Amino acid sequence: MTFGIYKCEKAAEFAAFLFCISISRVMERRRNFSTMKL
Repeated sequence: MTFGIYKCEKAAEFAAFLFCISISRVMERRRNFSTMKL
């Protein structure tokens, strides 16, 4: 039981990590696009 909870926590951490990475990538792409437009 505890192992399952631990696994779920690790999966949630990993998902949040990937989410943060994709968000930062989108933000950087958007920033590059706006500087290109200017």
